[in-house]
Amino acid sequence: MQGNAVKERLAAGGVVVGPMVMEFFTAGIASIFAQTGVDYILYDLEHTGYGYQALREVVSYNRGLAPVPLVRVPANQYTYLARAVDAGAKGVMVPFVETAAQARAVVEAVKYPPEGRRGAGFGIAHDDYGGGDPAAKMAQANRDTLVIVQMESERTLAEIDAIAATPGVDVVFIGHFDLSNTLGVGGQVDHPRVQEASRRVIEACRRHGKAVGRMVMSEDAARRALDEGYRFICYATDVLLIQEPMARAVAAVRAHRPA
Repeated sequence: MQGNAVKERLAAGGVVVGPMVMEFFTAGIASIFAQTGVDYILYDLEHTGYGYQALREVVSYNRGLAPVPLVRVPANQYTYLARAVDAGAKGVMVPFVETAAQARAVVEAVKYPPEGRRGAGFGIAHDDYGGGDPAAKMAQANRDTLVIVQMESERTLAEIDAIAATPGVDVVFIGHFDLSNTLGVGGQVDHPRVQEASRRVIEACRRHGKAVGRMVMSEDAARRALDEGYRFICYATDVLLIQEPMARAVAAVRAHRPA
């Protein structure tokens, strides 16, 4: 079973960066991103039309490559979470986690006893279809599985300390657009209300030794996020990583006047 370099790096206080894949669940996408040096690839099932058969395929193409395969599940439900890790994902991201009880439910769904209640199945994708001692496999999976809970609502602020303190939670990821909606300033991710809420999350995570994550859309935004204390950097989506460079190239070609 392959380990989880992302979890190890975060536990050591380091920074990780990778893209969110929303559109191109293709045979080559993991290999393409592997050539860029990213730490992980986050495959999204929340805002896409993809299901678990497609997920199984892209995670299989990811096997043996350096980027760690992570999955954002559609919702905080056992069947979504357990199937993601059984398909070979080394971690899960869960939207709209608003309470410590919900955070515990995430951990329990992806961890084997005694840390959780994940159902036991072996010789399948998550353990590379191999043999070996099931007890050792479960212990390694519990060590390696990364748990990311998304902070996306005002309600979460009331329990952010308890959420950050939840054993097994590794990253609190701030969803700034949804957070801005619940704070009554929809789309204004730089609004003081959103910034203050984000600061409270960062401080809670520092107190409890957890990493904080967010999505950024530019190098400047990434640098600002790092300065603010974010360590799990999701750098744009596959769609934007194609559109924006191509738009710049097209504009440059059209603007050029041959000598």
